[in-house]
Amino acid sequence: GEAAFMECRRIQTLEIPEGIHAIKDRTFKFCRGLEHITLPKQLIQIGENAFYNCDKLAYIELPDAVEKLPFRTLYMCKSLESIRFSQNLKYIGKEAFVNCSFQQLELPESLEIIDESGFLKCKKLTALKLPESVKIIGKWAFHGCPNLKTVEIRHDPDEVGEWIFNRNDVTVHCYQGSKIDHYCKIYDYKVRYIQ
Repeated sequence: GEAAFMECRRIQTLEIPEGIHAIKDRTFKFCRGLEHITLPKQLIQIGENAFYNCDKLAYIELPDAVEKLPFRTLYMCKSLESIRFSQNLKYIGKEAFVNCSFQQLELPESLEIIDESGFLKCKKLTALKLPESVKIIGKWAFHGCPNLKTVEIRHDPDEVGEWIFNRNDVTVHCYQGSKIDHYCKIYDYKVRYIQ
């Protein structure tokens, strides 16, 4: 249930059995010793703050039935370097991955929305290719990522929020004359045109 293992700091490894379809809000919040977790293939739902501040968790594999990662799902998981996203993931919620340690992200082709501050302060992230399925990028989605140097956006999302990147650090690869090109001029981002 909700907050079932909250602040269980001695749990290091956990395998959630098959047949579990939901992880409720705050289930593993502040499980600071959690290093490895195996999620069941039938998992459909992960609640808000589910893995909040599990700061030793280095890898997680999200089952393909998961379509939504809500508010602060993996917030402040400072050791989280690698993730296998659900191949049916459509929504990454507000502040879902703040202060994680990804160097690279393989975002799924199913992804439609990256909400506000989704990857805020992921300071080790160096490069990013946004899938063409992404329709909405919320403000500050990748802000505070000073090592993010290269972003490739080959399409025009329907909506792009304010200051999605740090201004001085990133070069956006896009098509000349696209909406993204226009957006980059407004926010003074460096651009390299795709040929």
